[in-house]
Amino acid sequence: MQGSKAGRRLLVALALGTALVSGACLPEEREFEGTVVTFVSVDAALADEVRRVLAAEGRTMAGIEVSVANGTVALSGEVASSAARRAAEQAARGVEGVNGVRNELDVSAAGAALARG
Repeated sequence: MQGSKAGRRLLVALALGTALVSGACLPEEREFEGTVVTFVSVDAALADEVRRVLAAEGRTMAGIEVSVANGTVALSGEVASSAARRAAEQAARGVEGVNGVRNELDVSAAGAALARG
């Protein structure tokens, strides 16, 4: 039984290290069998990294909402053009650890106004 506790702790430590390296998000501490364990959601870390990459793309990415479930990124909101829609999807797909992208972005006049700032 002692070996399985050590194995679980090692897996938690590896998951934490992977999540922090891939996109730093705030860890959550929980008590587990009398020991405080720090958890970081890999999905939350991926969402943070996708947001960072989109922000680096500039104003054309303003107004994009990012959510992640089981490594699949969902992009929603409004963008100025079809080119901005494609660019956002390509940027999200380029983030290490992303398994897929659901592009639910709408091209609209409101998106164009967001891009102009």
